[in-house]
Amino acid sequence: MGPAGLFVPWRKAVKYGIYSQLIILCFLTGLLGNTWGIVTGRGYYVPYHSSIFAFWVTKDNIGSGEWWLYGRDKRFFYGIDEESGYLYIPRNNTCKGFDPEDWKTWCSEETRRGHGGWKL
Repeated sequence: MGPAGLFVPWRKAVKYGIYSQLIILCFLTGLLGNTWGIVTGRGYYVPYHSSIFAFWVTKDNIGSGEWWLYGRDKRFFYGIDEESGYLYIPRNNTCKGFDPEDWKTWCSEETRRGHGGWKL
């Protein structure tokens, strides 16, 4: 076997290593679901305070709309309010009776308002 034959198994190993990393990236982060929502959904976006990798939807709209109602990442809980934009609150908040899937239970001193997000 000549020197050229030594490079073929190495190239395959690198190629399969890259493929496996991409698969892991897609399934262990929010990348796949968020990309799908942004590309196919009307009104779907990822909040500016999060990222396409870290944002996870915890509750979807059950109607005809294709957007999330509640989500989370490592730092914040997010909720769509009835006015406009979204609300976000630190995950380590001190609100009494806090429910991450009911923004009306989020105490006002720790809740912030955000507008817009990552979308096409």
